[in-house]
Amino acid sequence: MRSEKNSGTAFPNTEILSPIKELLISYSPEELEDMLFHLFEDANLSEGDLNRDEKIMRHDFHLACRSILRNLSKDPESLSAIKNL
Repeated sequence: MRSEKNSGTAFPNTEILSPIKELLISYSPEELEDMLFHLFEDANLSEGDLNRDEKIMRHDFHLACRSILRNLSKDPESLSAIKNL
């Protein structure tokens, strides 16, 4: 449910949006997805230090990020909109 405070702007926080925008301008969504895959692949080698909840959270975060990047790859309009914010 959206709060009244945030109902006017889709991306109000430039501290959040700026790094995402820079990544999407510098790299294609496919390149970012590949980097993310390798980052998590390397992290899985040392996952013995994580408890069950941390492993689940990292797995969910990994899947969500890759899903977002795949969807941006398939939707040039959304990708362009983010780059032009």
